[in-house]
Amino acid sequence: MPKIGSYLMNQAGAIAPLTAVMLPLLFGMTAVGVDVSMWLHNNRNLQVAVDAAVIAAAWEVAYGFPEESAEEKALKEAVNNGFENIAGNSLSLTFGQDESGNQTVSALLTSADYKYFSNAFYPGEIFSTVAAGTAIIMPNDDYCMLSLAPTGTSMLFNGNITIDSVGCGLAVNSNDPDAALNINGNSSDINVGDVSVVGGIDGADQINSPKISTGVPPFSDPYADLDIPEFNNCTKAQMNAGPINATSMASLPAADANGVRVLCGGLLVKNGKTLNLDPGVYIIDGGDIDIKGTLTGEGVTIILTNSGASGSPAYGSYGDVQFSGNVEISAPLPGDLDAAWESYEGIAIYQDRNASSQVQCNDFKGSAGTSVVVSGAAYLPSRCLDIGGNANASGGDACSRIIALTIKIHGNPNMANNCEGTGAENIQGGVPQIRLTL
Repeated sequence: MPKIGSYLMNQAGAIAPLTAVMLPLLFGMTAVGVDVSMWLHNNRNLQVAVDAAVIAAAWEVAYGFPEESAEEKALKEAVNNGFENIAGNSLSLTFGQDESGNQTVSALLTSADYKYFSNAFYPGEIFSTVAAGTAIIMPNDDYCMLSLAPTGTSMLFNGNITIDSVGCGLAVNSNDPDAALNINGNSSDINVGDVSVVGGIDGADQINSPKISTGVPPFSDPYADLDIPEFNNCTKAQMNAGPINATSMASLPAADANGVRVLCGGLLVKNGKTLNLDPGVYIIDGGDIDIKGTLTGEGVTIILTNSGASGSPAYGSYGDVQFSGNVEISAPLPGDLDAAWESYEGIAIYQDRNASSQVQCNDFKGSAGTSVVVSGAAYLPSRCLDIGGNANASGGDACSRIIALTIKIHGNPNMANNCEGTGAENIQGGVPQIRLTL
């Protein structure tokens, strides 16, 4: 039988006030927990969107499109992956380079989170911000020939050709869908390194290569910023008196304090004659370099230009390279040239980019019983180059960097690609790799 005191101290309803106090807090925590889980879910979805966006932008940059195009593609891919492009939300891109010189694209995406219950406790907006970054890895395959023309057939192999240049890759910037690279022969034997073409290839079955790629982004011109420093210009009369018929260094003008010689009106070495060049820079101002005899030289840069083109009225002409005799020259190595001309280290021949393309081709083709060996870069960005006969840059120490507007190849030329330490710039391009880094 209960004691009377127990009726005076009934505790059955003591939990009710505590429950009344705790329930709002419990419901609030549950509500916030629901919202937080949704925010985390939204954050994961946004990460997918920003990853897709930054990869899309990186491909645009890798293929040479402007940053505005990259931003448009990034936004499109973000929206395709759930990002809402509405007021308050944002997608921003940053373009740069990493420590290795690779191009980079970084993205920052901010999006308002939905609030199902937490609005009762916090009326302001809550945002999720996610980031992503990429590195664009451009391959440095061993290319030693690059044709710069953006349209038409810009590299032509003509006739029955035999080439054994397994370390020498071919790069073609033309977007011609059918024959940017044209192998015009029935029994050619072309052994080269990687082949990368912006457009298409006609005759690819005659190429022996470890990798043939079409539809690649255009290659950058490694010498696009190359300029000619000031020199002692030739007068119109001096140009008209040329070319210099050279048989020895005594036939040439003296070098200036920077080791530069200016040859007005051109340079001619006749059949049966030999010219051994001293190291240095040779500027052919307003004329051709025509080698019918023999030309040799180590540490030599030959520049073809026309200072008279800026005259009023203009005079002179941009000359060509005509190698039909024996030629064996090599470019200056790093440290060989005066500071004013050090950008020409690694360059054996440069034809002024202002030269018109509507003239005959430059010739590296020799003739019967002769050979042409050019070690270093031959940079002829505005005119064609015809390589044939026994023209080559072969041998254990040779370096070939042939860069011209268009390139024609016939006969049995060979190229080597031993350019490390020579100062010659690499030809970089091909199919890029895009890697998420953040």
